[in-house]
Amino acid sequence: MTVVPQLSFVVALAVADTVRNLGVEAKLKWPNDVLVKGAKIAGILCEVLSANPLTVAIGCGINVAHAPTGLKYPATCLASEGVTADRDHVFQSYREALSYRL
Repeated sequence: MTVVPQLSFVVALAVADTVRNLGVEAKLKWPNDVLVKGAKIAGILCEVLSANPLTVAIGCGINVAHAPTGLKYPATCLASEGVTADRDHVFQSYREALSYRL
């Protein structure tokens, strides 16, 4: 169970890899946000569902076509950065990056 707190970092790295592979520079904001030009493009939340056997739910949202508005902090999306990839392409890239990082 000691690796569970590290999981959100691993997921954040995979999301950053995904965004970078699509040609957009991304930065990590500890512990669970991925930023582009200071605006949030993705958020991550990991939750332990069961300790035995260890089961963890990973919640990860990458803003592909739209970004929420009216938030306390700015948000952006891949489309605003000129990326034309659809969600299936982004998801496939994320799956590959997460598999590598895990």
